[in-house]
Amino acid sequence: MSDHHTYPAGAVIVFTRGEYSDFTTCGHVRALVSLDLPELAQKFAAETKDEDGDYDLYDFIPWLVRTGAVEAADTHEVHLGAYSSFEPEFGVKGRWA
Repeated sequence: MSDHHTYPAGAVIVFTRGEYSDFTTCGHVRALVSLDLPELAQKFAAETKDEDGDYDLYDFIPWLVRTGAVEAADTHEVHLGAYSSFEPEFGVKGRWA
């Protein structure tokens, strides 16, 4: 992760949200332009806040797509294994399997 939340065009970014048991990934994107995420978050909040001054965090990624800043990245999750061993479908016997 970038220390300043800036990313070059072409970077693949995995967005996450939540804490503890509700921590989850919520989007995989590829930057189409250089991104300064704090700047974009401020612009998003200013443009989308309602009359009470609230915004919906879950609309941030679709907003980034609509602005042309990012595109959805075609990604695949692969669980390698646990306890220092590959999952059985990899066909590699581990010390704990």
